[in-house]
Amino acid sequence: MKLTKLALIGGTALTLSMSAAVADGSGAWLDQNGSSNTALIEQSGDSNFAGSSTAARNLKQNGDNNDLNILQSGNNNRIGNDSRGGDLGLDQNGNLNSASITQSSSYSYVNQIQQNASSTGTAVSNTLTVIQSDPSPTNAKGNVISNVSQTNDGAGTDAAQQNTVSITQNRSINQGNGGFGSNVIAEQGVGGNTSDRGGRIAGGVIQSGTANSATIQLEGGNNILREVNQDGSGNTPFARQDGVSNGQSAWTGAAAAAGGLAEDRIFQIGNDNSVQVTAEGDSNQFGFTQSGNSNSATSITLLGNSNQLGVNQAGDDNTLSLGTVTGSFNNVGVEQVGDTNLATLSITGDSNGAGLGFTGYAAMAAGSLSSGLISQQGDLNTASLTVAGDLNAFLLASIGDGNTITGTVSGNMNQAAVVQMGGANTASFTQTGNGNNAGISQ
Repeated sequence: MKLTKLALIGGTALTLSMSAAVADGSGAWLDQNGSSNTALIEQSGDSNFAGSSTAARNLKQNGDNNDLNILQSGNNNRIGNDSRGGDLGLDQNGNLNSASITQSSSYSYVNQIQQNASSTGTAVSNTLTVIQSDPSPTNAKGNVISNVSQTNDGAGTDAAQQNTVSITQNRSINQGNGGFGSNVIAEQGVGGNTSDRGGRIAGGVIQSGTANSATIQLEGGNNILREVNQDGSGNTPFARQDGVSNGQSAWTGAAAAAGGLAEDRIFQIGNDNSVQVTAEGDSNQFGFTQSGNSNSATSITLLGNSNQLGVNQAGDDNTLSLGTVTGSFNNVGVEQVGDTNLATLSITGDSNGAGLGFTGYAAMAAGSLSSGLISQQGDLNTASLTVAGDLNAFLLASIGDGNTITGTVSGNMNQAAVVQMGGANTASFTQTGNGNNAGISQ
């Protein structure tokens, strides 16, 4: 059975056939091939497009049991392709693929979504849900999602092999340069600029493998999450930005040293890796790279403004338990290279971590390493640090196996650096008050 329903309201025009569709002005295009495909497209308002704005006019389903459900309401909404290269529109390929997109605002658009499930398993599929909402601003550019691509190359009939992407954007305030005012999943200004809504082709959400799940929530204004990229099976990133101008600034300090190329990105290469991060505030930066299996960086909350967190986990079974960073201008980099390392960190205060530098005993222990860094290179290392105060400089580094560092800082302008070389070292320190300086070398 094939069911295709396209409804256009508000002076729009539509011509449709099952092999090709052409429309003038606001329109929808669809090409379905195979069996049991369904499509429902409803557009209400002005200048809406469901397919490509290029000559190809893509909005296709090709394969078995594909489903498409698009609802648009408002002015100048687009789904599919607002091309700056890359060209394909929504385009689903494979079996049991499903896409459901709802836009209810002005100036929102989704650019270039592709799903491809190559497995013959009857329960293997990709799914996508996108919701964009713009409850109040109408005089600036809207939300943007760009370049969502899923590829499922698994074999078998287990429903757990299904990849899922769930994206929610709610631009509740008018914020941004040049009237941009958008949340973006992709690059701002790739093939575009702030005046034409940014976000073309590069970045986005990319899943390759099976049983991957990505949940992304951007609320506020002018937030950017440039890329979520998964290659493997069972990876689960969750990212939420609630505020203004998150993801806009450049990496600095320890966050840049540890996070590397993951600025405003989440990379997962391997199996069963998990990231869970929430940024509540303005101008926060985070990035995660997980290369290996069963690495975890979860239950992380950046509560404040202009905080930076860069995380690199390379190996298996590494865990970062960060909890909540409460305050502003804190800068932390976490590097775990090896297997079964554990880092636990809690920060309450302002301007802790990078950019402070070391003097005295702390400088002697730290050497060339910078403040704000927690580095574990080896296996079975444990680091735990609690910071309460402002302008505290810290460094925890374990190079070897089976090392333990435990530290507590309560006060302001303290310095503590611990560097362990070798195996089975144990270090513990406590700083209370202001201006303390400690250096430990093992």
